[in-house]
Amino acid sequence: MPQLVTVRVKRPNHRTVRLWVPVLLVVIVLSPILLLALLGGIVVGYVYRIDSLRTLRGVWRVISALPGTRFDVEYDRTAFLVSIRLESDTPMNEQRKAILDMLAEGKITATEAERLIAAIEPGEPTTQSPSARTKGKAKYLRLVIDTMDNGEPGRVNIRVPLALLRAGVRLTALVPPQALEKANAEMAKNGVPFDLTQLKPDELEELVNHLDEVTVEIDQPDAQVRIFSE
Repeated sequence: MPQLVTVRVKRPNHRTVRLWVPVLLVVIVLSPILLLALLGGIVVGYVYRIDSLRTLRGVWRVISALPGTRFDVEYDRTAFLVSIRLESDTPMNEQRKAILDMLAEGKITATEAERLIAAIEPGEPTTQSPSARTKGKAKYLRLVIDTMDNGEPGRVNIRVPLALLRAGVRLTALVPPQALEKANAEMAKNGVPFDLTQLKPDELEELVNHLDEVTVEIDQPDAQVRIFSE
């Protein structure tokens, strides 16, 4: 269960804004809306004959797999980072404070700070090349995009736990055929002839299991895209 959401924004003036948001606090504040959503989900489940207990278990698997998810965007001197993790994975020790101070002073970039923090914090694996990783030990799917726009460097760095992908695939098995047919009709109206009913959860989960072996690298004059597991 995720306990903490970390949000960090680095501004062009080298000032850094950091927020640590407890998930429990968010749940308490949004509890009325969450309760209404739960009741609405039960009603929809009854109408479409969906097993409410299985749905709740599937949603819980997705929520439990969220820790480790990161979304990091850096452009020129501005950086934005969102990280979901367990509270026990984010100790505010002296090393981490020193790294954040260097980032605030502009001595290191957001990317360098991320790598340094990942090296000292438990549960935060350091970035390694796909060839250096032991096969079968992958925990995350990484998407890294490095761009150059008018001489200004930019980076998008997304890390998604493979467990989250597996939980999401299992949850899709509960989507009623009627909903898939409506989605197909809407996509067809927008010129996307794709049949969602042909996607089998077992096949999707098998695909996720084989992501451990996937490495994609695309090099362009103004951008580099890398997709790999770690």
